[in-house]
Amino acid sequence: MLMEGRGPQTQRGQSGTKDRSPNRMTFSTKLRSLAERARRIKNAQIKTMAHMIDEEWLKESFGRIRKAAALGVDQMSASKYAENLDNNLNRLLNQLKTNAYQAQPVRRTYIPKGDG
Repeated sequence: MLMEGRGPQTQRGQSGTKDRSPNRMTFSTKLRSLAERARRIKNAQIKTMAHMIDEEWLKESFGRIRKAAALGVDQMSASKYAENLDNNLNRLLNQLKTNAYQAQPVRRTYIPKGDG
């Protein structure tokens, strides 16, 4: 029965949270874990994050970018990328996991400055 304009209740596990496999971390938990790892090994490189990246991570990352930002080097806008988001993220994840992803070069623009 719906009360006070509330929507239907969803099934939850006994802990009161959505059921998830125990080895899956949330986006913010992964970020904290990565930041902590970077603090511990200040003088070493972090060689891979592949074990932390999944479709949920990529979807959350896409949701956090500025959609009105300038186009990238590939001239792809966020709205154009979002038209086929699931397939694009699936392809990107596959490329990341198989080391086939090659980042596009950064477009450098020099802005002339006055004296001073």
